[in-house]
Amino acid sequence: MGDLVEKRLESLLPDLRLLLRARLISDEELQNLVKKYRDMEQRILRQDATRRDYMRCVSHELNCELLLKTRFEKIGTKQKNPYQGEGLVQQKNHPHFNRAVKRFKGDKELWMQYARHCVKSGSSRAAGKVFARALALHPMNEDLWLAAWSWEFEGNNNTKTARRLAQRSLRAIPKSRKLWLEYFRLEMIYLSKLRGRRKALGIEASDNSEGSSGLGFWQGGVVITILNGALGALGDDVDNSHETKNYFCQYLDICKQLPLVPTTLTENVTEILARRFPDDPSVLEAAALRYLVDGEEWSEKAVLDAWTEMRKSSLELESETLWQACTIFIQKNSSLSRSLPTVEETLLDARKRGFMISVEDEQPGALELDEKSSPTECREYIRDWVSREREEGPTVEDVSGQLQNRLFSDVRNYNETIAVLWVAFLRSHGNLSETRSAYELILNSIPGPHEEVVREAIEVEKQTHSIKKLRKLYNLRTQTCGETDTEVWLDWIQSEKDALEWKAAAGVYYKALRTLADSSQLVQSFSTSPEQNDD
Repeated sequence: MGDLVEKRLESLLPDLRLLLRARLISDEELQNLVKKYRDMEQRILRQDATRRDYMRCVSHELNCELLLKTRFEKIGTKQKNPYQGEGLVQQKNHPHFNRAVKRFKGDKELWMQYARHCVKSGSSRAAGKVFARALALHPMNEDLWLAAWSWEFEGNNNTKTARRLAQRSLRAIPKSRKLWLEYFRLEMIYLSKLRGRRKALGIEASDNSEGSSGLGFWQGGVVITILNGALGALGDDVDNSHETKNYFCQYLDICKQLPLVPTTLTENVTEILARRFPDDPSVLEAAALRYLVDGEEWSEKAVLDAWTEMRKSSLELESETLWQACTIFIQKNSSLSRSLPTVEETLLDARKRGFMISVEDEQPGALELDEKSSPTECREYIRDWVSREREEGPTVEDVSGQLQNRLFSDVRNYNETIAVLWVAFLRSHGNLSETRSAYELILNSIPGPHEEVVREAIEVEKQTHSIKKLRKLYNLRTQTCGETDTEVWLDWIQSEKDALEWKAAAGVYYKALRTLADSSQLVQSFSTSPEQNDD
């Protein structure tokens, strides 16, 4: 083993000498690097080497790259950067990952990290090969298939290959609900993009070819074929599981969420689901709500059409669930149309047909919030609601609405404590999309600073792994405390590294050096070895 270690070290000497001549490392650091490389090679060549040993090698190389890029920018020399292009680290990182996946072929998360690293480093060809190797070893893994075709579609702009991978994945796992739904979404997004492009160019979509559904491509023939394929592939599960019926309602939701979707396509999806599930209230309710398109202002006609179809389904099916849905619909949308009946009229209509529908009011004696409620009262309101959360009473949406009304009742006397309570409450109940909408509404509507709200928002985006939104939030955070708070910069750098955005992490580090009044703690923390950080 010793000869093999020395052989690997000798292969690094030309690159290390290049760094020494460029004055990017000192003689002492060169000796430390050689010692470090020797120690790492000895660890991973042992019989009992662990996954952590391999990842330490990768982490060490990436940290070296980040540090040396920062030094090169700080020196400002005009000579060629040895860490750009085909430099030492970029050459050595892939072999480290490659050695790791060869040793731990069954580690699916390790394969995902390897693929993400190839994508982030701009190695498209390497990423394709990594996905191919991973899928050959793990053909029944949904997440790997989804990651592969998502990268081809979104990152590589290769729709043809993305479709081919999606179809291969469904042949391998025909019962996968997740893959069927995401393939449907992929084709819907592609159709929406193409229709938007043609609209911008002033070209009318013409259909000369028809899919197996009898519809042309521009009317959603491919999408309808996928939906029929999903219904056929899931077999008996479709008819016997109420959960599966609710799952198919998501197909209608996708049609409502995307712009420029043909009306005929939404109607066809609705017709297929209603024909397959003629007696399921959740499907019929979703079908009636197709008129209310997300992201658009609902017209009075759309609200009336939705109400008319929902009431018609309630009369035909004689379902108490649908009558309850009708009552809730009237409660939420009565202000949008004068032609809608009142809640009392709807309840009377349902009771005439033998359905005892009731409208749940706030519990008597429960705490209420008004425009003068203090932060302490808001906190007590949340604590009181959580204590009786499983009982009949206000929903999460009701509590959120109470806090929102209190917060925006008097913007001039804005209280950040209540804003933080609102965002933290939504985050604690796992509704990340509504939490994001809440903090964005605060940041965009009320003059700052919002230091505590931004801190909560960062925790939200860490859960969603949205690096673009994290950057915006960290920029806001560093505007208020960037000169004094080293931990904020370290947290930002770590987030970039977790997303494998090494170049961006180097930029953040260099920006921190220029911004901090005292950067000694940053330099000391950043230069700590991976082993010390892990411990």
